[in-house]
Amino acid sequence: PLSKYKPSLALDLTPSFDPLFELKLAVTRLLLVPEEAFNSATSWGYSQLGRDKYGKIEVGYIGDVVVFELDEPPAFPLDQTSPYESLIFSIAYPETVIVNGDAVLDGGAPINIGLKEIERIRDKVDEFEAEIRNLEKN
Repeated sequence: PLSKYKPSLALDLTPSFDPLFELKLAVTRLLLVPEEAFNSATSWGYSQLGRDKYGKIEVGYIGDVVVFELDEPPAFPLDQTSPYESLIFSIAYPETVIVNGDAVLDGGAPINIGLKEIERIRDKVDEFEAEIRNLEKN
């Protein structure tokens, strides 16, 4: 089986940039079992890059964490016998996202954006709108 080679999944060459979609493809097209597909997106990829302290939730590891809400609609109920399959094939929304130790999403809503970041993004939008108006004139 392909899993003996410990393949890794990447998002840089895919049109969707959707990790759950790529996990579904790993199960349905690459014929990995759900746990192997999950490993291909986490620990196996980091291992191939020589980053052995990433990709696992374990003491001493560095990682970002995404917590999905699986016990409320539209997600399917969590199947205790196959939690990886439940995660990959349900329609789950991120409940909490932690990046570099800081929560950036909580209760499904972004946090810690800050006014400075909002102003920077607003300036970018204003620049883009000015370019569009300029193009429309010409």
